[in-house]
Amino acid sequence: MKELVFLECEEHNIRYPEGSGCPRCNNLKKRYSGELSRGFWDLINSIENENLHKELYCLGCELQNLEHIVLKKLEEHKHGNV
Repeated sequence: MKELVFLECEEHNIRYPEGSGCPRCNNLKKRYSGELSRGFWDLINSIENENLHKELYCLGCELQNLEHIVLKKLEEHKHGNV
């Protein structure tokens, strides 16, 4: 399994997982869709057990949808629309 790498936001003195962006900067990036999701989906697609693969694939799709909703709400909040 790939080791989690942390970066640091110098402005806020916060450590955060690589690819996610500083939560205080609201510079969040999608992790379960797009380019940053490649490793996640590679792991899902490497599962040989058909039933487990189907289950995790469906859950991954739901995770993408939920991530999209949360990031959209955060962006709206950032701009005072919520």
